[in-house]
Amino acid sequence: MTAERAVIYVRGDDDRLLRDAERECDEYAERFGWSVQESIYAPSSDTGLSALMSVILELDIGIVLTGSLDMISPDQETRDMPMMQIEKTGVIVHPVSTLTMLSAIPGCTAWMTSVRLRPKC
Repeated sequence: MTAERAVIYVRGDDDRLLRDAERECDEYAERFGWSVQESIYAPSSDTGLSALMSVILELDIGIVLTGSLDMISPDQETRDMPMMQIEKTGVIVHPVSTLTMLSAIPGCTAWMTSVRLRPKC
């Protein structure tokens, strides 16, 4: 699995917000030199996780970029199972909006271990 190959995963019903999240993820990938292989859109009524898992396995993805962890699932209880499925593949999930907000705070850096964001301000 190579960390340079990424997939963008956005979920929701507001087309404008989904496009903004995809653009932000794409720009984030570009800054790190990651190659976005595909973007997956899922309506909020469907998790879209089967499509995401297929892309991860078929395209040898190393990174899933998403606007926020809420796009994986809106609450922690229902987020754990999909996150465990993704983590079992060795893929790292980056919630881009959270990272971007923290990096905008002067003197604040953020680093991530898997999906656990740890700010250092």
